[in-house]
Amino acid sequence: MRVFTIPPGTPFPDALAHGMLGFWPDAAARARARVLAPDAVIAALLGRRLAALGLPEVVVHAVGDPRDVTMWPVPAADVPPVLPPMRRRLLLARLVWQWSQRDAGTEPMGMGQAIHLADSLVRLIDDLQRERLDLSALSEFVPDRFAAHRRVTLDFLAVLCEHWPHILAAEGGVEPVARHNWMLDGLADAWRAAPPDGPVIAAGFAEAGDALGGLLAVIGGLPRGAVVLAGLDRDLDEAAWAALGPTHPQYALRGLLGRIGVERAAVAPWPVDDMSAAPSGRVRLIAEVMRPADTTEAWADALRDLAPDAEAAFAGLTRFDAPGPREAAAAIAVTLRAALAGPDGTAALVTPDRALARRVAAELRRWDIVPARPDGTPPADTVDGLFLRLLAHAAAADFAPVPLLAVLKHPLACGGMERNTFVVRVRRLDLALRGPRPAPGLSGIAARLIDDGAEEGFVAWFDDLAARLRPFGDLVAAGADLDALAAAHRCAASALAGADGARAAIALLAEIEVAAAGMGRVEAGAYADLFEALIATAPALLSEQDVADARLSIWDLDEARLRQADLMILAGLDEGVWPEAARADPWLNRPLRLALGLPVPEAAIGRAAEMFVQAACAPRAVLVRARKAEGAPTVPSRWLVRLQTLAHGLGLQDRLDAPAAWLAAVDAADAPAAFTPIRAPRPRPPTSSRPTLMSVAEVEMLLRDPYAVYARRVLRLRPLDRLDADPGAAERGQIVHAALERFVRTNSDRLPPDALGRLIEEGRLLFDQPGASPVVAAFWRPRFARVARWFVETFEAEVRQHGVPVALAALGMWPVDGRITLTAKVDRIDRRFDGTLALYDYTTGRAPSADEAKAAYSPRLLLAGLVAEAGGFPGVPAAVVGALDHIVLRGGDPPGAVQPVEDVGVNLRRAETGLKRLLARFADPATPYAAGGSSGWPGPYDHLARHGEWDLPSHGGGD
Repeated sequence: MRVFTIPPGTPFPDALAHGMLGFWPDAAARARARVLAPDAVIAALLGRRLAALGLPEVVVHAVGDPRDVTMWPVPAADVPPVLPPMRRRLLLARLVWQWSQRDAGTEPMGMGQAIHLADSLVRLIDDLQRERLDLSALSEFVPDRFAAHRRVTLDFLAVLCEHWPHILAAEGGVEPVARHNWMLDGLADAWRAAPPDGPVIAAGFAEAGDALGGLLAVIGGLPRGAVVLAGLDRDLDEAAWAALGPTHPQYALRGLLGRIGVERAAVAPWPVDDMSAAPSGRVRLIAEVMRPADTTEAWADALRDLAPDAEAAFAGLTRFDAPGPREAAAAIAVTLRAALAGPDGTAALVTPDRALARRVAAELRRWDIVPARPDGTPPADTVDGLFLRLLAHAAAADFAPVPLLAVLKHPLACGGMERNTFVVRVRRLDLALRGPRPAPGLSGIAARLIDDGAEEGFVAWFDDLAARLRPFGDLVAAGADLDALAAAHRCAASALAGADGARAAIALLAEIEVAAAGMGRVEAGAYADLFEALIATAPALLSEQDVADARLSIWDLDEARLRQADLMILAGLDEGVWPEAARADPWLNRPLRLALGLPVPEAAIGRAAEMFVQAACAPRAVLVRARKAEGAPTVPSRWLVRLQTLAHGLGLQDRLDAPAAWLAAVDAADAPAAFTPIRAPRPRPPTSSRPTLMSVAEVEMLLRDPYAVYARRVLRLRPLDRLDADPGAAERGQIVHAALERFVRTNSDRLPPDALGRLIEEGRLLFDQPGASPVVAAFWRPRFARVARWFVETFEAEVRQHGVPVALAALGMWPVDGRITLTAKVDRIDRRFDGTLALYDYTTGRAPSADEAKAAYSPRLLLAGLVAEAGGFPGVPAAVVGALDHIVLRGGDPPGAVQPVEDVGVNLRRAETGLKRLLARFADPATPYAAGGSSGWPGPYDHLARHGEWDLPSHGGGD
């Protein structure tokens, strides 16, 4: 039997193709040659390499590709159809979901959770069939011997064993692995009986199930057959070879050799003399990094053997520990860009971290570089996939403002019109929806637009938009069959984006729609989570590679296998990322899997280790990790730790460190050509542009942050309310103020005997009015009852002894000088029996602190007192102000409090002097409206003043 291996660090496809030229020099024989590769990616790569070497006649087959039936010894029409993957997932999910409903005493799972469990069940069934184990093999495990939760799982697997074959028969399809086994067995039997007349090579397989192992054994025994492995360690000592565990990169290869009946010593090197391989000693160095833990005492001897080639082994190998993911992505992007400086250089990023891959791709776009993804982008991460997800979540939220605007602002959305026109209208809708959430649904938004006086054309546009979305939203809200929901989702996406704008999205939904036939009902509001689960592991149907640079690639671990570029960057080398933590099987624990002969969860770490070895043995390899992720320290990958240990033992610990120039290059990529720190803005508009009418709130703003007054009154800019703004603080204040005003106005002469009941009733009417927030009502109704009792029994009982109310919610004006008029609003004014006035300001929040009052940063009530003394409030003749009280109404303990302004007469005169001085100063066109006040108060216009750019010690901010 002829079995060969190509060492790590040697470009596998090129080495395989070159070796074929020497192995079968006869051109006529090569014309009949076949190459079997493990998947379509490798097959396509091999095909290109063979054609480039003048071997276009060699036929390449992708073993495992259900579309490739050209090499099987049966007519294509006789090959049994495979059950479509989406249909298979949904059928299994329905079984899981139905099983979860069996016990009325437990909470049933949602269909989204059932989908995730079905995905793990798919992996279990594939593992069983790969080892030629039927589901009935589980019956030998008696549930009574296990813990209760394990018995439940085995009970379900018994039900699956009973029902699943009948479901498959009804569907008219077979499991993909079962079909694969059937085809491999047929090919092995045919070639065993009648060997092909041309060369046959099985190349690049790292592990094999029973059927594939049998075929490889047949191919290795053919007269012109050969099995070519990738990266078999022929030099690993026997003790270490015997001690291999599932986490070792050679573990799967040892199992494959056992299946085909070949000893490791019988594996020969594939002829690759003319190929560029890994630096001298690199393969041995990485092999020692992977040495089984039980045999690491051999490191002492290994270090002596490595010492002569140590410098060469570390040549071209670099480690970079970035401060965080942003710096890591930037450094990778800068390095990849530099690798493309030459005319022929290639580079690749290998990482299992999809978030990091997206960061790097985004960084590369600053130079208009688009990396290739050989298998496309996962649907959930594409433009089309995001559009579908946003639309599903908007429907699930009954088209509340934030999720609705998120999908309308997506670049695919156009609403049946020209995109730019649609964007203008969506921006206007954004402005209309600012503030507390309108009434539920699309009809609630339409009512908001009408109430706000939007013109008829704009309302008609929104009605048309609502008509495109409402059928899908109504179906999601009511619940429906999954295929009907997918169809409605598809229709809504097509109506919102146009069929030409979302073809890939429509195709994916059409696939789900077909696969979901007969799946049953999805509960109300559950579709969005179910769709997220379905799209999370869907095949990469949606691709974004139209303008990709062929010399630059981003690969995940599966895509990177047996591929090599001139520069290989291995990123995400942290525990839990690469390698990922072993994923537990929710159906069978580790002992059960071992008893059945199935791979254990740790085998995934071994596969990740194999990818690390292949990439790290490249002539130029960069190992990248981030010291922190999401603010928390990370743990270096176990392989990095071992590599650093060996480097230390060889006295070359500094050789791995990336030069400081790396971070400098990252900084330089973002650094401007020149940097001049800006100073705080100090606009000086002419007198004609300065305000002549100012409220007491704006005077307070002028004290705290003059630039805010400039932005508000001169530039006439208003801060936008938040979307879905919390109605609590504003609405509860409005309700409390309105209830007290109505109560006092109705009972201005005297309090009735049932005063408390009447005040509580006023509050009830306001809390229950249409459009009022139920959250505010639920939280503040009991608080208002406590406020009402305090207000009637304590506050009113006290102040009615000294005077009577003469003005409520009063708006007054006072011409301070010949140019500026001051306006003030006060909640209540009482005329006391001694002829003085008392002004009361209600607040459900926080009254000005003693420090703020002392610093005169909150002078509103004092300024309102000046307006009152000047007779500026209608119906309130001028009089001395004897009391200025902040009435704090919070409903806690105590429910209310009176916070008086001390020394009213003295503070009024001081406020008057300060006001006139302040207004006179800002009437001078030479006086700037400087940004930032001495109070440190955060203002609503700080971002316009670019506060963060100049208010830094290093910038020496200020004028």
